[in-house]
Parts: sequence; structure tokens; C-alpha cells
Amino acid sequence: VLFYAFTLALGIILGGSSAFAQAVCYEPIAPFCMEPSTNFGSDAVRGRCESDIADYVDKLDTYMTCLQGKIETAQGEKEGALERAREIRETIE
Repeated sequence: VLFYAFTLALGIILGGSSAFAQAVCYEPIAPFCMEPSTNFGSDAVRGRCESDIADYVDKLDTYMTCLQGKIETAQGEKEGALERAREIRETIE
């Protein structure tokens, strides 16, 4: 019995993990080297900046995908709420 309770709890937790992952979208922080005042005194600094910017762009893509998912979820919830309001209105009439 304990095994089944644990399995059920684990399934609920893991099943909800994708919803939780969509619950928070983390906006990435731009690398410091993007500031106009950055001094590229060496090839190493310039190379590191290019790498940081590429990483930042990848994180922005992930962030935008997350936000798009939240927008789609909100649109679905809005449509569901409007449909429910129509059902209630029809029931009253």
C-alpha cells in the first residue's frame, strides 16, 4: 500500500513538473560586455564576450519560448472562461 501511495505521489509531482516549468519564465541578464563602454583590450576578452553574447541569445530564445507558452495557456484559459460564461448565461435564460 505504501508503495502505491508513493508511486501515485511521484506521478503527481512529475506530471505537474512540466506545468511548473512553464509557471516561471526567467529573463536572462545581458552580458556586461554589451555595454558601449566595454574595452576589448585583448583577443581573449573579445572572444569571451562573443561567447557570452551567443549564450545570451540562446537564453533569450528559451525565454521567448516560455513566454509564448504562457500566452497560449492564458489564451486557452480565457477561451474556457468565456465558454463557461456562455454556458451559465444559457442556463439562466
